[in-house]
Amino acid sequence: MLSHPSLVASGVSAVGHHHVNLVVSDQSEAYVPESRVAELADRFALDAESDRPNVRLRVIKDDDWPFEAGQRVAPAPVVAVDLLDSDDERSRRAARELLASA
Repeated sequence: MLSHPSLVASGVSAVGHHHVNLVVSDQSEAYVPESRVAELADRFALDAESDRPNVRLRVIKDDDWPFEAGQRVAPAPVVAVDLLDSDDERSRRAARELLASA
């Protein structure tokens, strides 16, 4: 799913790009323009009511889209903030390390 051109990987899906010491293989996280949510939900059979969600889409209004055309990964500060938003202490620790290295 993360290969879809309208998504910008962030949080746990961007740790490898930013060389963060965190391994998460069963979750995905990305930003998506609001106008593409329905298409992605249909294409990938996303279930907003799942008891165990493994995809987190951060929906941004099209007029507020902050990323460059073709950008595939969020910048380090954005990734760090998304990791800080996690309930997982390992993710929050990785966020602090990423912020310290920036």
